[in-house]
Amino acid sequence: MSGEPWFKPHGVLDPERHAALIANRESIARDAGIPVHLLWQKLPALTASERDWLARFHHHRGEGRCGLLLTGEAPALDPLQRIGALAGCLSRNFVRARVVPLLEALEAVADGAPIAATCLLIPDFVPDRATVREAPAWRVAQMTALLTSRWSASGLQTVLHAPSLADAGREYGGFVADLLRNHYLEVAI
Repeated sequence: MSGEPWFKPHGVLDPERHAALIANRESIARDAGIPVHLLWQKLPALTASERDWLARFHHHRGEGRCGLLLTGEAPALDPLQRIGALAGCLSRNFVRARVVPLLEALEAVADGAPIAATCLLIPDFVPDRATVREAPAWRVAQMTALLTSRWSASGLQTVLHAPSLADAGREYGGFVADLLRNHYLEVAI
């Protein structure tokens, strides 16, 4: 059993505590939208703030926070890898985390189908700075609906990546920028 990649010294899973996760790893990873190895891999070089956010995941709503806004243009660890690692860590700690591309999230809003996730992670929330512009009105309305519905629901968290809070404001307008400023923890990566 110690030769399996998910147990120490290679992975971080406990054979007893994570038995169901290991048995269902393919479907859990598929639901989370991540490669299966992220369920047992050690966290990469995340910031202290990201690690603290993970450790205090279940306390954020009580503190008025409904998410994490990762900002930065050229981080050492690209946003998809970083967000995938966050989702893997949350999943192995029995949180339903799902990495969902922006287009898929907006389609769910348009279809009236809420995304079933305790933690929704959108790595392409705002494109890189070179392409930031005001989004079409329909997209702003759908993003506002998505973030507002997750803000109003108990126990849900959302993780987003943008080059900066200002870029998110340019893309989605003042309401979304205010929601992010007031109810999300911004972490520069």
